[in-house]
Amino acid sequence: MLEDGEPKKTVLRMQIVREKLIAVQSGRFQEIDKRVCEYVTEKRNDGMPITRAVIQLKALEIAKDLNIPPTEFKASFGWCRRMMLRRNGLSLRRRTSLAQRLPSDFREKLLSYQRYVIKLRKKHSYPLDQMGNADQTPVFFDMPTSVTVHKKGDKSVIVRSTGNEKSRVTLMLACLADGTKLPRTSF
Repeated sequence: MLEDGEPKKTVLRMQIVREKLIAVQSGRFQEIDKRVCEYVTEKRNDGMPITRAVIQLKALEIAKDLNIPPTEFKASFGWCRRMMLRRNGLSLRRRTSLAQRLPSDFREKLLSYQRYVIKLRKKHSYPLDQMGNADQTPVFFDMPTSVTVHKKGDKSVIVRSTGNEKSRVTLMLACLADGTKLPRTSF
């Protein structure tokens, strides 16, 4: 027993927990944390997107420069999360866009269309290999990442790109009701 009535085991446990909390806040590899944070800030100031994978690769490169063996420092996902969120005020930011919403009566319209197609097939005796569906989809040449690491609290995040994110080709995809895929065409 100690002076204030606490058993010695409890006090020792509390000291160990306190030391672990301090270690989590500061991190074992403070120099790596500092250099990675500087790298992220520099790249983000240039408008470049930074992903967790980029952070992990940069951290491994810095660890190699500091002669820290790979067995000691692995730049794990957990290290990256702690380095970003707890110690340096960084977070993952996602580029957002508004998507078109389905109409409220879309189920009714879908069933109505299915009934119409079934009725036509029965009326004209269309075989399944004569019925098909086709759609066009854009394929972009430059697809910038939608997620980047940035400081917490900023209202907007700028991500630079090559300027070709609108350059694309249109891909035509088609298949028949019997499962046959038609050759792809692009224009």
